[in-house]
Amino acid sequence: MLLWAGCDPAVDSKDFQQELADINTQMEETLQQIEQLHEEGDVSRFSRNARLFLGSLDNQIEQYHLLMDRTNRKIDKETRDLIIRFKQKKVEVEFKLDLLENAGVFPRKTDTLSYGDTVITTPNASGSALGPDIEPLETDKTDVELREDPTLPHVRINEWKYAGIDLRDELINDLKEIQKVIEIFRQRNL
Repeated sequence: MLLWAGCDPAVDSKDFQQELADINTQMEETLQQIEQLHEEGDVSRFSRNARLFLGSLDNQIEQYHLLMDRTNRKIDKETRDLIIRFKQKKVEVEFKLDLLENAGVFPRKTDTLSYGDTVITTPNASGSALGPDIEPLETDKTDVELREDPTLPHVRINEWKYAGIDLRDELINDLKEIQKVIEIFRQRNL
């Protein structure tokens, strides 16, 4: 029994170090992918990949939390502050990405017949077109050409601006700040 108790912490320590090394490797790979994101010119790919990479970093931090909980180790104040800075910056980047994604309005194309396209109402005695008298269509055309709705603005493709502010440079700077925070986290804790 004494021998078992003496050997068990060494095994836990070895597993603990291996799991920290795995988290470190995953974070390093994600940071390299974020670095490549700085060259991306397409807004939708940038947004999709940035969300993916930020989510990956967040998951890796959660793995770190779970590992620390499982091994009954404390997370010091500086590490907590780094995690909080990362989470705040992550939310800020996601908010800016949401602004970019929701800034464009997609044109509405109509390719189906609506009630107004298929029914012609005739005025009733009062002169209003409320009567249920329905006249058949003049032609029996079932194919309708696609047409753009002139009342809606067109989508802005690859638009990095929101309300006149160019968010590309801000997003790149935010990602660089996240990289710095995660790099400090890695050096201190992994």
